[in-house]
Amino acid sequence: MKKNSGFVITRLFFFFSSMMFLSACFPFDTAKREYFKGEEPLFSVCRSSEESAFELVGNQSVARIKVYSSGRLASLGHNHIVKTGSFSGQICLNHKLENSTAQLVFSVSDMIIDDQNDRLNAGESFSKPISYKQIMATRNNLLGENLLNANRYPKVKLAITNLKVEHETMSLDVSVNLLGIESIHRIPVLLKLSENAIEVSGQTKLNQTALGLKPFQLFAGALAVADGMDIEFYFRAKKTDS
Repeated sequence: MKKNSGFVITRLFFFFSSMMFLSACFPFDTAKREYFKGEEPLFSVCRSSEESAFELVGNQSVARIKVYSSGRLASLGHNHIVKTGSFSGQICLNHKLENSTAQLVFSVSDMIIDDQNDRLNAGESFSKPISYKQIMATRNNLLGENLLNANRYPKVKLAITNLKVEHETMSLDVSVNLLGIESIHRIPVLLKLSENAIEVSGQTKLNQTALGLKPFQLFAGALAVADGMDIEFYFRAKKTDS
C-alpha cells in the first residue's frame, strides 16, 4: 500500500509541477523587460553600373514564425506565433536577375509574441486562450540567455544570394546570422517586380537546430518546444533616388 501511495504522490507531483510550468509557458519571469537593440546597421552600396538599389519598407515587411508544443504533455501547452518587428535592409537588383543580392536586418527585441490578430488568423491550432503573463513569460524565455540571448546578439542578419528559376519555381539562398552562427537555407519565393518596387513573399519550414538553436524542453522531453517551425514572410522594397 505504501508503495502505491508513493507512486500516486510522485505522479501527482509531476502533474502539478507540469501544470505550473505550462501555466507560465515554462519560465516564471513575467516582467516586461527591456533588451538591447544594437547599433543601426550599415549596408554596402549597390554597384551603380550594374545594379539598382531598393530600400526595404520596414513597416510593410514582416516574417511570422509558428512554433509548436510537443511531447506527451503537448496538449496542455500553447503553440506560439513570433512576428518580427520593423526590418531594415537593401536589395541590389542586378540586370542579370540571378546576380541580385539583398541584406536584411531586424532587432530581436522588437519581435512580437502572440499578437491576437495573428492567432485568430492562424486557425484552430492557435485558438487556445493565452494570457498577458504567459506572453511575457514566453518573450523573456525567447530573448533570454538560454535561447536568443538578445542582449549579446541583438540583431538577426539575413543575406540573400543565388536567385534561380527552375521548373517554374523561383528560389534563393538565405544566409542567416543568428547568435553569431551562420547557416544557409534554400527558400522558395514568389517575386513581383515593377519599375519602382520589389515584393518578395513565400513560406517555408525550418528546424531550430538548423539555425543553431536548442529547443526548450523539460521532464526528459515530456514538455517541449518542437524543433520544426513554419515560417511565412513578405518583404517590400522601394527604389531609391539615384
